[in-house]
Amino acid sequence: MMQRHATFRSSQFESKTAGAHFINERCFGEDLLSWLRGGLTAAGLDASEPIREDYGWGVWLQAGGDPYWLCVGIMDDSIGQEDAEWLLTVAYDPGLNIIKRLFHRPRAADLTRLAKAVHAALTSGVAVRDIRWWPGEPEVGVPSGYP
Repeated sequence: MMQRHATFRSSQFESKTAGAHFINERCFGEDLLSWLRGGLTAAGLDASEPIREDYGWGVWLQAGGDPYWLCVGIMDDSIGQEDAEWLLTVAYDPGLNIIKRLFHRPRAADLTRLAKAVHAALTSGVAVRDIRWWPGEPEVGVPSGYP
């Protein structure tokens, strides 16, 4: 699966009080994704309305005619902390389209373009720091500061 993961820290987003509409007590990230979505829209990307998940929140994006899922969630150890650590994933996801799932390969350049747009949005303000892009799975290997 084509995907990119980033972790970062921020004290700007809600990490202490779960909303009544959350699926569970750990699906923080709604305000983070809304803020990030604004940056992506400013970069010319059309992001869907935020979708609630049991691990956080996500939006659908398009690149090169292919669907990508961008999701954010709080790291479990950061729930209740002022300076929370967050996980962000951008992944090619053809959904239930079995033909695309089996026979189509998205362009790596499209995923890179999306990851760079996400990085630009994350660095557009002072709210986010310690951004680390992981070469494979999150927090495995040596991260870089840029996708």
